[in-house]
Amino acid sequence: MAGGTPRTKQGAATVNGVHTDIVCTAFGDSIFVVVTQYQKLGTLVQVVPGVSVDGTSAPTYTTRVLLGKDEPMTHVFARSLGEKICPHNDYKPFTLAVALKDWSPQVLHAAEELVLQNKVW
Repeated sequence: MAGGTPRTKQGAATVNGVHTDIVCTAFGDSIFVVVTQYQKLGTLVQVVPGVSVDGTSAPTYTTRVLLGKDEPMTHVFARSLGEKICPHNDYKPFTLAVALKDWSPQVLHAAEELVLQNKVW
């Protein structure tokens, strides 16, 4: 999609009794993913895929909070999404905006599934 217009897909679902919005936008060199239960962006996290030191094992994912709360579960969720998104978009970096009311494993898994249902890469 180099030089083209951004592609966006959005969806919504009720996750664990809470309305959850998903927006995925693909740009030429990156992806922007929004997962929110508050109808606002929340914490912004940059996810950059890398290669392992030995070059033979699974890729690594560096996560960095750009704005918002720097919580361990934010990094867990961002890395998990990285494992699902990056192999399908030539390992380009992406930015995640996340604002969840519930950070339980069930909610995180459901949010990941919603992102994959609305993928644009």
